[in-house]
Amino acid sequence: MPKDLSATNAATYKDASSYQLLYLIEVDADVPGAATTTLRYGTREYTIPSTSTTYDDKLRDGGLSLGWHQARIGGGLAEVSGFSYVLANEAQESVTLSDTYFLENDAVRVYLIFISGSEAAADKIEIARGVIENYPFSMRDFTFDVIDGSDKDFKEFPTRDVNLIEYPYAPIDSLGKILPVAFGNLNTAPFAGAGLPPFLAPTQNIDIFLRKYTSGTINDSYSTAYQYYSNARRFATLLDTTQTGTYFTVNDATRKMVLSPVMPKTTNDVSDWYLTADGKYSGGDATSATIALNSDLDVYIGGCPKVGTVTAVVAKILSGSGSFNYDVLLGAVSLASATGVSGDQTVTLAASNWDTDWDFERVSVEIDGTGAATITEIYLEVSYDDQQTAEAQSLPLFQATVGFEDLTTNYNGDSAVISSSGTALRNPVDILQAVFRAKNLLNLPIADINVSSFTTARANRTIAGGNVADWYFDFVLGQPVNIEFLNEFAFQAGLHLFKDFQGTWKVVSQDKDRTPTQSFWSEHNIALRNPDAIPEEWEYDVDFARTPIRDLINEVALRYKLDRATGEYTKLAVASGRYRTTGTGTLTAAGLFTDTAANFSTNGAVVNDTLYIEGDKAYTVSAIAPSGVTTLTVTSSTGINVHAVATTYYIGPNLTGEMIRSQLRYKTVNPLGQELKDYTDIGGYTSDLIADDATATAFVDHLVTLRSQRRLQVEFGTWLNAVDVELGDTIWFDHPWLPVTRRPVQYATLGAALNDSATSVTVQDREATLFRQISSGEKDFIRVNYEVMRVETIVLSGSANTITVTRAQCGTQAAAHDDDTPVFHLNRVRWEVVGTQYDTDNVQIRIQAQETPPAYAPEGRSVSSTDYSGVTFATATETQRVQAGWATPFNGLMIEDDEFSNFSNVGPNRGVY
Repeated sequence: MPKDLSATNAATYKDASSYQLLYLIEVDADVPGAATTTLRYGTREYTIPSTSTTYDDKLRDGGLSLGWHQARIGGGLAEVSGFSYVLANEAQESVTLSDTYFLENDAVRVYLIFISGSEAAADKIEIARGVIENYPFSMRDFTFDVIDGSDKDFKEFPTRDVNLIEYPYAPIDSLGKILPVAFGNLNTAPFAGAGLPPFLAPTQNIDIFLRKYTSGTINDSYSTAYQYYSNARRFATLLDTTQTGTYFTVNDATRKMVLSPVMPKTTNDVSDWYLTADGKYSGGDATSATIALNSDLDVYIGGCPKVGTVTAVVAKILSGSGSFNYDVLLGAVSLASATGVSGDQTVTLAASNWDTDWDFERVSVEIDGTGAATITEIYLEVSYDDQQTAEAQSLPLFQATVGFEDLTTNYNGDSAVISSSGTALRNPVDILQAVFRAKNLLNLPIADINVSSFTTARANRTIAGGNVADWYFDFVLGQPVNIEFLNEFAFQAGLHLFKDFQGTWKVVSQDKDRTPTQSFWSEHNIALRNPDAIPEEWEYDVDFARTPIRDLINEVALRYKLDRATGEYTKLAVASGRYRTTGTGTLTAAGLFTDTAANFSTNGAVVNDTLYIEGDKAYTVSAIAPSGVTTLTVTSSTGINVHAVATTYYIGPNLTGEMIRSQLRYKTVNPLGQELKDYTDIGGYTSDLIADDATATAFVDHLVTLRSQRRLQVEFGTWLNAVDVELGDTIWFDHPWLPVTRRPVQYATLGAALNDSATSVTVQDREATLFRQISSGEKDFIRVNYEVMRVETIVLSGSANTITVTRAQCGTQAAAHDDDTPVFHLNRVRWEVVGTQYDTDNVQIRIQAQETPPAYAPEGRSVSSTDYSGVTFATATETQRVQAGWATPFNGLMIEDDEFSNFSNVGPNRGVY
């Protein structure tokens, strides 16, 4: 989203062939105990006509030098360099100003204004801001060094802690610690039936005598509390608590703990006994072990160190079907038994068995099948009085909670809600806005936030915005964080974060399919290095490079869902290029993959490995043939592509084609974070923010898509037509020295002249069918001469030679075009703006951009329009074959390691053609 210049005269003058402009500087100079004075300087003496505001001409010629504003390649907090300006000092301006004002850290703003004779204050366009760091001077010059002042917005947060004023009975070990701030869903209870590890919010003790605890003072909802025992690595439920507002009180010492089977007895002959210990016993998540007639399901229960006085013990056997006999034993002594029972069994055991020792590891459950029976779960419920509760100390308590609630009262100035009043925030863009605005966090007013940019970015992190899954963050701020947290947060959310030209905080999602807002073409609006030369010798002000190899990420092992009780990450998402074996093989429609030279039983191929086939995609190994030598069975949710000719393949865990291609082509493995050598290694990249599986997958896919390959980068000079370009914008760019796969492709030719207002474009016979007609989502863009148009509808029958368009798109101007003018398709490559700089000496703007990946993946769909019904490969024209993907390999890449070698541009969003 570029700068909004609609309220300025720049919207008219920036694209003019000539213009007059000035650079203006404003300084908020302060005097202690007096009002701030605004000092104003210009490149010449100037008065804004509508306000009579005057700017002195003390700014030296060439005395304004602005630095680069640069985004981080992979997202995060943008880097802003400082700038300087020089005032004439012959009249001892340095003495006057330094004696009158305290200039250190005073705010400085730099503006550009187009001169029309009737300009207003609103026509000023802010192009830089900062705070004064130093002001050296000589007898001639008074120089001001200005640094980025955005760090003034940052401080350690959260800011609210446990103190004796608010909490006079807080325990010593809580004093000075912050009150936790939770975001998202931290409400996965232990042993809740789905087999999921517990995911809870830690609490802080705020009253040692009344035993009051809180998991956060601005949460959406509060539920059950639990105590964690580090020596047992188990949670127990608090049986008697009272929730009062944002805190709960522990009323007594009663607790309940669940103990599950940990190993089979030697008499067990049910191979899947572990299904009775996986915690999956509820609804569609339930799993069961089957006991055949005369079979024995015999298991030991896990032990636990003594943590209190046992008051009750109940053994539970959850059965899905059939009848069975059971016996619950302590060592060799039977505690309870029954024969010929069916359904769930609740067995009360005498608590006195554990008066002295908590030897639950000696408890076993033996189940004999009297018919076909299924057992879903086996466990003990141990109720007890906790021995720590009576002591005057804080307990390691956790609570199931839903975090930060979207309420006006939670924000600076009680300003507008972010999403919907009374709901919890989980979308990372919403959470980021809350971090900026919440009273207990950065506490910025809503006027300091570019709210519309957050709204746009939020939509790009939802399914409706084009993602395969909604992005969610679920985490707790349990200790103070600083600016580096914001940088890491933005990186994990795939966002660019920076202060925009209005000095407000702006966020832009880093996505490959965002619609471009500007266009830059050689011979049109790219500056020359030698403008005085004859046209044949012109040298455009363009430099090309590629992403440094050190900036690649081609191996990701994301460890996420932090258990805040143990400090361990409980989930792992991997995208790898490290294969175990490679060769050539064939694939049948039935999913049988064969390599006659392989021995899959000895080379490490296992079920659930990934099989990646060059020119195709990744498949999942579902079985190894009985011989285990030459054949595998593979599956894919998107179907099987037949390979009758032996094709190169790779096998390994969690492989992706992008990572394999990157590691082979660049001859290096660049992991995100510490390299994870195996799945028991403490390495990889850890996220305290991500707990949701779909979000983890989306983040990994985001890295694979954007960071696994080197990207072309360009730096070029242009004119003030780019005054509305900002970091994170997406643009069109073309230059003759780009590789052919990065350039627009001529799809058609005008079949009639076009004036500067018509929206119906006539092309040559049947060429209109080469473009997409899409009612929503990403549309096709075309370029005629230097004008960009958006395709709205096309004619799909008869001569098929008409396209309905929206004119003058992406920063271009509507113009008349002659018959037979080439029509170029633009959607192949877009460019993301990652750097901007104002070159005040040459009155130019310099832009750094890098190419984005193709916006949609090819799939080789067949032609489906009525006009082409029944078309097959044998009867299709060459144009139809290319358009349908039939002329390219299954993944559309003519060259395996060049993602831009897809000439057909087909894919799931291709639309009707």
